[in-house]
Amino acid sequence: KMAEGIDTGDILLTSSLSVNKNDTSATLAARMAEKGGDLLIQTLEGLRNNAITPIKQDESQATMAPPLCKTEGRIDWKKSAFQISCLIRGLDPWPKASTTLENKSFRLFRPGVIDTEAVEDPGTVVEINKEGILIATGSGYLLAREVQLEGGKRMPPRDFIQGNPLKIGTKLG
Repeated sequence: KMAEGIDTGDILLTSSLSVNKNDTSATLAARMAEKGGDLLIQTLEGLRNNAITPIKQDESQATMAPPLCKTEGRIDWKKSAFQISCLIRGLDPWPKASTTLENKSFRLFRPGVIDTEAVEDPGTVVEINKEGILIATGSGYLLAREVQLEGGKRMPPRDFIQGNPLKIGTKLG
């Protein structure tokens, strides 16, 4: 319900949605929109039938969600592969997670996580194959299945390496 403050009104209905391991902010937003539409219909029907009892919000659970900015997308290779994967997926399609390759912005997409403990320095390209680019992190390896160099198109790594100098041992970031 509407109240004077921001997000301070009573709750009419709630619903939950699980986040899949391959969800991006775009795929999750689409699923949330569909679920939200269904919840809106249920809420309107419940209000019309006097079947909804508003619930007070627990203000101790409230958190601010400031707008995202591009600087939040900088990949810190010392973090775990899982954390970096979450960053990449959470910032796709905007503002996008990125690192640097030869002083150019290098964006990574469709990440995979390999939990084997990395022995190389974080940010080191360990393998390039048809699956993607395998990169050492602070804990585990990240597999980038799509990449985009500054000024270029988003593409699979096998296409990228045909026209760009990326070798095993290259340090990103």
